[in-house]
Amino acid sequence: MTDDATGAMAAGEEGLAITRRLAGSGGEEVRPLVADRLRILGRARYRAADDEGAAACFEEAETVLRELMETGDPTAHGAGLAAAQSALCKALGAAADGHLGAGRTDEAVAALRRPRELTGRTALTDVHAGCVSAFTRSRDRDAEGTGAAWRRMTGEPWPSFVYRLG
Repeated sequence: MTDDATGAMAAGEEGLAITRRLAGSGGEEVRPLVADRLRILGRARYRAADDEGAAACFEEAETVLRELMETGDPTAHGAGLAAAQSALCKALGAAADGHLGAGRTDEAVAALRRPRELTGRTALTDVHAGCVSAFTRSRDRDAEGTGAAWRRMTGEPWPSFVYRLG
C-alpha cells in the first residue's frame, strides 16, 4: 500500500519468501497464504509496469489455489481463484499492449494466446471481456501484423468476436 513501486515489490517478495519457508516446513495450512502473497506481489509488479512478472505471480497463485481446491473444500478458495484469474487477464492484456507498443508483434501474439487459454479455465465474465478487449485493442493497433503473426503461430485465423470496443 505505497506509491513506491520498487519498495512494494521488495516487500512483496520478502513476504512471499517468508510464507514459502513456512509452507515448506510442513505448514500446509499456510499454503493459502502463499497464493495471497503471490497476488500481492503480482499487484505490486503490475503497478510497476512489470506485466510479465505480474502475470507469472497470478498464474502461480491460480495453480496453488487449484491444487488446494482439488485436495480440500473447493468453495473455500473460489474467491481467491477468481481474483487471481481476473488480475491475470489484466496483466496479460497489458503485456500484449506493451509488446505491440514496442513493435514486438510475435511477443504480443504469444501474450494474447494466454488470456484466450484462460477463458477456457474460467467462466468469469470480466476475464472473457478482458480477453475480447485485449484482442480488439491489438487488432485496432496493428490488424495486419497481429493477424499475420497469429496465423503463423497458431495456424488459425484471427479470432472473431461479437463485441467491438468504442
